[in-house]
Amino acid sequence: MPRLVFAACLTLCALAFADERKDGPGIRFNDDLVSRLEGRWELTRTMRGQESKSAVKADRVLDHQFLRVRMKDLATPPKYEAHVYNGWSNTSQHYDIHWMDVWGGHYSGRGVGARTGDTIEFRFPDPDCAFVNTFASERWERAR
Repeated sequence: MPRLVFAACLTLCALAFADERKDGPGIRFNDDLVSRLEGRWELTRTMRGQESKSAVKADRVLDHQFLRVRMKDLATPPKYEAHVYNGWSNTSQHYDIHWMDVWGGHYSGRGVGARTGDTIEFRFPDPDCAFVNTFASERWERAR
């Protein structure tokens, strides 16, 4: 009998914990600004005072947990390519971003973002190369 009571208590605790879960499978990442970035786009980037354009394809992946952004420089030959995964943490109340590009694993990074209006500012706190990356909706135009 004590084992049955213990098992019942464990089951009730597990169910209570499952109801309190804020992130994970089945909890979709919905954001109006991020949703507007889905599709094919042309992106204008400014880095170190240099402006460049990239073709972008953005789609929802991993059970709608992330917006995957694949960008490739429009220069011939392309000089830059990146895969970016943008998600949201309900628990921490901030955006998460995972950035991988042609610079390789050493320079790949994870950042944390905050939204102000139609802008999300991502901070990458890497001690070797800390930087800020800003996504602003006025910089995205639908590709024709």
